[in-house]
This record gives sequence, C-alpha cells and structure tokens, in this order.
Amino acid sequence: MVHGAIALADAVSIQLKSVKAVSDNHKDTVALLGEVVGEGRGKKDALTHLERIIDEKNRVAYSGVSSRSADVERLGVHADRFRAFAEPLLKA
Repeated sequence: MVHGAIALADAVSIQLKSVKAVSDNHKDTVALLGEVVGEGRGKKDALTHLERIIDEKNRVAYSGVSSRSADVERLGVHADRFRAFAEPLLKA
C-alpha cells in the first residue's frame, strides 16, 4: 500500500512533467507532486493523504513499532483517497 502510493505519485509526476523524485527521502515525492500538479480541488488533501502514508511508513520502519489494525485501516483510507485523486491525472 505504501510503496504503491509512492509509485502512483511518481507516475503522476512523470505523466504531467516528465520528472520523478530521486531522493531517498519520500517526503521529496510529496513536495515534487505539489509542484507538478496544478492548483485545483483536492490537491491539498491529496498531498496530506500521501504525507500521512509516508509518515506511517517511517514510523513503522524506523521506530520498530508494529502497526495496529486501526493504523492499517487508517492507512487504507489515506491510500484510497490519494488514489482517487491521482488516477484521473494519469488519464489526462
């Protein structure tokens, strides 16, 4: 789910501006997506959803704490909402 959202963000950046974040810091993917996506309805929320997904990935990866089922459910909601924003941009 996490890597899928990051890959989707990369795909949108490539589709719109032929660029992709190359940093090891996935927050750079959020920043780049914010630059390449035009102002529009849902952009701010979509970037927040992607950022929350990355925050959860970092929390689990670097703290050694396991995700609870509530965390996984919340992650799924963020992923679904980000995907709903991003997929139409790939068809543009």
